Amino acid sequence: DTPASVIQVFEAMKDQGYYFGDDDDTFPQDGDVTARGDTLIQNLVDKCSYDEIYLTEDQLANAAGHVSSEDYKSMFDRLPKKQKDHMVEQWGEAPGIAYVHDDAIALSGLEFGNIFMALQPPRGYGMDPDKIYHTPDLPPPHNYYALYCWLRDEWKADAIVHMGKHGTLEWLPGKGVGLSNECYPDTFLDDMPLIY
Repeated sequence: DTPASVIQVFEAMKDQGYYFGDDDDTFPQDGDVTARGDTLIQNLVDKCSYDEIYLTEDQLANAAGHVSSEDYKSMFDRLPKKQKDHMVEQWGEAPGIAYVHDDAIALSGLEFGNIFMALQPPRGYGMDPDKIYHTPDLPPPHNYYALYCWLRDEWKADAIVHMGKHGTLEWLPGKGVGLSNECYPDTFLDDMPLIY
C-alpha cells in the first residue's frame, strides 16, 4: 500500500530531522498508518489532482505549484530541438492545454517544509491510456516536463524519491541504458538523483 508506505517513510525522515514545516493541517496525525495514508492521498486529491473528470477550477487555482506560461517557455527553450519539435507535433505549442489555468501550468502536490510530495503527471491525454503509457516514442506533454523542471530549478529539490506501482519517466523516448542528452529522462532530470 503506497500511501501507508509514504507515511512510514515520512515518519522515518522526521525522526532523522528532516523539516516538514510547522503547518501539519494536510499531514495526517490520527489513526493507524493505513488510515493516515488514505487521508494523505485524499488531501492531495482535494488540493489538485490530474483526474480531468473531477478536476475543478478551484483545484487548478489552488495547486501547490504553478509554472507561468512565460517561465515554461524559457524552460522549454532549453530542450534539444528534436525534443521540442516532437513535443510540439504531439501536444501543440508551449505551454500546451493540459492543466493550464490563468496562464500557468498547475502542478499537483502537497508541500511539507522541505518535502514536496507530487503526483507524477500523466504521460499524455485524450487517447487510449494503454497507448499513453506503453508507446515508447510518445513524447510527454508540456505539464509533465514542467513538473520536473520546476522541482529541479524552481523548488530546488535535492532528489526525487519515486514511490508507487511504477513511474513513467523510464518509458519516455530514448535509450534504456547509457542515456544521452537526446533521451528524455536524461534531459528532464539533468543531474538530479532519482531514487526508485
